[in-house]
Amino acid sequence: MRTSDLRFGVDRRRGVVVAHPVGVLDATTYPEFRDTLLRYAAGRPGALPEALVVDVERLRMPSEAALTVFSLVSMRVADWPGVPVLLVARDECARASLAGRFTPVHSSVEAAVAAVGSPPRRSRASLELPPSPLSTRRARYFVRKTCERWHVADMVIDAMTVATAFVENALIHTDSMALLRVQLRQGLLTVAVSDDDPRPAVMRERLMGGVPPSGLLLVSATARSWACTPSLTGGKTVWAALRAPGIIATTAPYGTADA
Repeated sequence: MRTSDLRFGVDRRRGVVVAHPVGVLDATTYPEFRDTLLRYAAGRPGALPEALVVDVERLRMPSEAALTVFSLVSMRVADWPGVPVLLVARDECARASLAGRFTPVHSSVEAAVAAVGSPPRRSRASLELPPSPLSTRRARYFVRKTCERWHVADMVIDAMTVATAFVENALIHTDSMALLRVQLRQGLLTVAVSDDDPRPAVMRERLMGGVPPSGLLLVSATARSWACTPSLTGGKTVWAALRAPGIIATTAPYGTADA
């Protein structure tokens, strides 16, 4: 993949996506660099990676402020798709400058991949939905049955609310197929809907004059977190994370960063 001032090489190792950016990370390249990492972390529909490793060996980072991109991406993907982000910097000074940004830093790609270890157990289910008014009903039924099968029936109403809002949004604003994905990981239930339209989902506040609020307002009031993430296929994924009542999520260890 190539941006205006950056090039990205990418390969996979044991289910881990390894990105090799080449170029300059500064204020002008920051937005595209951020979105590219988010796309890699989200993978392709139905093929989420186990982790994202970013090798910064050939990346020039003249601005200290630009380094916040790594912690931002790590936090954005922590709930969905729920994959860790690890950095690789072979130079000791570079590792020191990257340390303390909520992202482990390793001295080699091999060490970073090994540090991923065994990802936490997760349950996944997905359903393709055509651009039809019946898709909203199908989505609610699918979510309800999935929650019951995973023994989180107390989350059905919130999960159905989120799925309804996302699918209706796709039906109103796109003509593409929608992919509904539900995931349960460490007490966190996520509902995501992907479509082929690159335009981001926008939350519309209730306006004067009786204009109804966006369904995304209901999502923001229901979910622990939600966001819209660009996809590798050129579309987007809108997702929301719901915390299962009475379950405290734990953070799976991904190895110790190199000193």
